[in-house]
Amino acid sequence: HEMDEIDAMLPGSKIFGVDPHDAQTRPVKKRLETLAHDARYLPEGSSAEHLVDIPDASMDAATLFFVFHHIDESRHDRVMNEMKRVLKPDGRIFIAEDLVDSEEERQLVEKIDRRVNFETSSEAPHHYKNTEEWTGFFAAHGFEVERTHEEKPEKVRH
Repeated sequence: HEMDEIDAMLPGSKIFGVDPHDAQTRPVKKRLETLAHDARYLPEGSSAEHLVDIPDASMDAATLFFVFHHIDESRHDRVMNEMKRVLKPDGRIFIAEDLVDSEEERQLVEKIDRRVNFETSSEAPHHYKNTEEWTGFFAAHGFEVERTHEEKPEKVRH
C-alpha cells in the first residue's frame, strides 16, 4: 500500500518495490496494474541489501517501511551500503520502524508484530532499537537524521 500512496502523491515517478515475502502475489500485481502510474516490483532475489537492476546513484529517494527489525542485525550494514549505492548524492531515505526502550517493551512489540504479520514464534527473532540508537546507526553510515517524528497509534511506538 505504500507504493500506491507514493504513486498517488508523486504521479510521474518511477516506483520500485521490494518485498521478499510478497513479491508477486496476484492481489499486489492487480493493485499495481489498476492504481499505479509506473510502479513495479524488482525481480525475485532482490532484497534491501541487494537491489537487483537498480543502477548506482540513480534514485532520488528510498523508503524502508518497517524493514530493519525483520533483517538480521549482521546484514544492517549491507542495507545501508546498498542505500548509499543507489541514491543520488542528494538522495534521501524515509525510514519507519518500531521503537523500544526496554526488554518489556521489546517483548510486547515483537508479540504484536508477529500477530500482525502472521508469523510463528519459531521464526527468526526481531531486532529493535530506540530513536537514539537508530540516529547513531545512521550517522555511523554517513547519513544525517534530518527529522524524527514519533507516534504511538496503539501500544507500539513508531
